[in-house]
Amino acid sequence: MRKAILILVMTAALTGCLEKDVTQTLYLEADGSVTWEVLERNVYSSSDSAEERAREEREYFELGIAGRPTILDALAEIGGTDLRCEFLREQRPYSLRATARFRDLRAALEGLFEAAEIDAEVELVTDGARRVLTLTAADVEPESAEGAGDDPALLELSLIHISEPTR
Repeated sequence: MRKAILILVMTAALTGCLEKDVTQTLYLEADGSVTWEVLERNVYSSSDSAEERAREEREYFELGIAGRPTILDALAEIGGTDLRCEFLREQRPYSLRATARFRDLRAALEGLFEAAEIDAEVELVTDGARRVLTLTAADVEPESAEGAGDDPALLELSLIHISEPTR
């Protein structure tokens, strides 16, 4: 799991010395699909050089306006479709919202693990209104997963009730 977290953090830092607050949320829709939303807020360059700050911020802004921020590339790489982005604030410090759709939670996580080169099996079982997601990572060492029961490489997340989204 550590590798998966690192890839998300590293994705946010690829554009140079840009500082930003990043929030990632996965919305499970009533039909089982997933919308992965990334909010990048308070984005600014921390470079010592005024020229470098201006260049980095201009590059970030231009990629965002063109609909190609680096975070969308990362979401596309893990299998996201219907990629969208919008600026919430078009001046320093910038704010951007990017979204991608996935067939289901399994597809989103399989893509993430594959990109992070983690050998993991993802199983999603639906039983009425209950969905159970089981992640089995082959490369997790027992000492790194304390308190996980008999099988330290197994994480089970139960989504007990899925309600219709309100809009």
